[in-house]
Amino acid sequence: MNRTLFLALVFCAALLHPRSSGAQYLYLDANGDGVHTDADIVSPGTTHLDVWLDTQYDRDGTFQSCNAHTGASSEGQSEGPDLFSYDIFLLAEHGTLSWGEYQDCVGFHAPPNEDVNTRTATAIHITRYADPGAEKPAGHYRLGSLTVTATSGTPLIRFGLMKDGDYGAFGTDCPASEFPNTYVYGIDFFDADGLRYGGPSNHPPVFDFVQPVTVIQNNPADVTLHASDEDLQPLTFSLASGPSFATLSDLPIEGQARLHLAPGPGDLGNFLVRASVSDGTYSVDQYVSVAVKRELLLHPIADVTVQGGTSLVRYLYSDNPLGHVLSYSVASGPPFVTVEGGEPASAWMTIRPALSDVGDYTVTIAVTDGHIQDQTTFHLTVTAGAAQAPDGMNRPPVAAIFGPADAVAGRAVRFDGSGSSDPDGDLLGYSWSFGDGSAVTSDLRPQHAFAAEGDYPVTLTVRRRRSRGCSSRTPRTRHRATSRSGCSPPPGSSTRRSSAGARSPPSRSPTPRGTGSRRAALPRTPGRTRTTTGPPRGGSSSRRTTWRFSRAAEWSAGSRGSPCAAPSRAVGNSSPPWGSRPPAAAARSISNCRPIP
Repeated sequence: MNRTLFLALVFCAALLHPRSSGAQYLYLDANGDGVHTDADIVSPGTTHLDVWLDTQYDRDGTFQSCNAHTGASSEGQSEGPDLFSYDIFLLAEHGTLSWGEYQDCVGFHAPPNEDVNTRTATAIHITRYADPGAEKPAGHYRLGSLTVTATSGTPLIRFGLMKDGDYGAFGTDCPASEFPNTYVYGIDFFDADGLRYGGPSNHPPVFDFVQPVTVIQNNPADVTLHASDEDLQPLTFSLASGPSFATLSDLPIEGQARLHLAPGPGDLGNFLVRASVSDGTYSVDQYVSVAVKRELLLHPIADVTVQGGTSLVRYLYSDNPLGHVLSYSVASGPPFVTVEGGEPASAWMTIRPALSDVGDYTVTIAVTDGHIQDQTTFHLTVTAGAAQAPDGMNRPPVAAIFGPADAVAGRAVRFDGSGSSDPDGDLLGYSWSFGDGSAVTSDLRPQHAFAAEGDYPVTLTVRRRRSRGCSSRTPRTRHRATSRSGCSPPPGSSTRRSSAGARSPPSRSPTPRGTGSRRAALPRTPGRTRTTTGPPRGGSSSRRTTWRFSRAAEWSAGSRGSPCAAPSRAVGNSSPPWGSRPPAAAARSISNCRPIP
C-alpha cells in the first residue's frame, strides 16, 4: 500500500472511531522456545531473534475478538483479527546494533518500494504484505527472524511507537480505531515485549558544560574539565579537535582533566576545542569556546581636522587585560601633538597647532607597559585659522576640560585644563568652580571630592593674565549650544572705527540684559559643544564655556547673563569680531555621584 495514501486514510478514519484500551500481543523471542521470558536477552556478541504476533490473545492470555477493544462494530466477528500485512519497528537503546537480513516466516513479501524498509545503528523498520488470497486467519504467528550484533554500548531492543512515518502494526479486515484496517501498536493494542541486554549494564558518561574561556596572548591558562559516570567506571579524556596551542591531560582526581591553553604571538581570535570523555564503551563530546585577546591593544584613532590657533583634546583608550601600568607617547608627528595621562587603560592627546602649522600630518601614537608596545596611526589636517588681529588686538582664549564622566561621593577625582589654549600664545590663568559651594581653585590640574550625591556643574574659566575678566553663567542644553549675552548690539546697529584703526562701540545703547541671543550649530566632537562670546567691555580678556555631562553624556555650552559680553559666535567662524578679548569658560557637570560602598 502506498504509505502516503495509507497515512491520509488513517487520519480520516481517526475522526470516526473513539480510542480505547485493548491488546493483541507482539514480542521477541531470543532462545527459540516461541515464548517471551526473562531468559530472552541481547547477548554481548550476536543474538538470533524471532518476531511473534498473536492476533487473538493479549499478554495475559485474554481472548480478543475482532474489534473487542475498539469502537468499531464487531457484529458477525466471532474470531480475532486476521492478518494480511505487518510492520515491525524496533529500536536499540544504550548502544548500537548491526542488523542482519530479515527472513519472513509467513509467506509475505517486501513491497516494491524498498524505501519503506529502513535501518540505522539504532533502529530498523520492516514491512511485508500478502498477495490477494494469501491472508492469514486470526492466530499466533512467527512473523520472521533475524540476527543482531552489539557493536557498542549495552543495547537493549524494544518495539517503537509511531514516529516520523515509522510504526509497528498489522493489517486486518477488522475495522480499526483510527487507521482503516490497520491495528497500530500504541493506538489499537499495547502489549509488546522486547529484549533486555544480557551483559553488565552500562550508561554513557556525563560531561559537564564548560563556560566560554578568554585567554591572553603569550599567557598560558588552564581550564579544569569535569565528567561523571553512573556506573563508576574509569573515565579517559582526549582532545578530539582544536587549535595547536590546546592540549588535554587527565588529572589524578577521577573524572577531571586539565585543558591547557598556551596561545602564541600569532594565535588571535576565536577558537573551538572539542574534548571527549570515554568509559571504554561510550564516548561523549563537549565543546569549549576559546577567545584569545592581545596583551595590549591601542584603540584606533579617527582622522582629525583642527583649525590653526585652536586646540583639541582626544581620549586614548587601550585594551589592557593584564592591568599593567601604561605609558603613552607620540611615536611620530608634529611637536604640537602631545600625550598625557597614564591610567591602566586610558590617557588623552592634545592637539594645539599654531596659525602657521597649516597642512597635513601623519601621527603615530604608541603605548607600552614596559615590555609590550602597540601603535596606531591617524591623519591630521590643520586648516587655516583666523588671521592675527590688527593693531595687536588679542583674540579670545579657548577653555577645555578633561575629567571623568561620574564620581563616587567622598572620593577625589582629577580634572585637567591643560587642553585650554590662547591663539595669540598669551599665558593663561585658570579658575575652577565645582558647583558645590567649595572654594575656587586656580590649579591647572585640580583634584576635588564631592561630599554628597548630586549633579554638579564644574566650571573652568581661563583668562589672559593681567586681564579684568568677565563672569558668565551657562544653561544646560542637549546637543546644541546657545549663547545669550547682555551686551549684544540690537539688530541694525553698526560699528565705527576710530582714526587709529580701533573699533568703536556700537552707536546705539546696549539692549536690556538677556536679549539679543544668537544660536549657533557647533562643530561636533564626541560629547562636546562649544561657543565663544564677543569682546567684553573694559578690555577684559577671558572666555567661558560650560560642559555638563551625566550618565546619558549630555553636553552643553554657552554663556548667559553677562553684563559685559558682546555678540557671540561659534568657534570656527571664519572672521573674529576684532576688539578686546571676549570671556571664555569651560564647565562640566558631574552626575550620579554615589556614596562610598
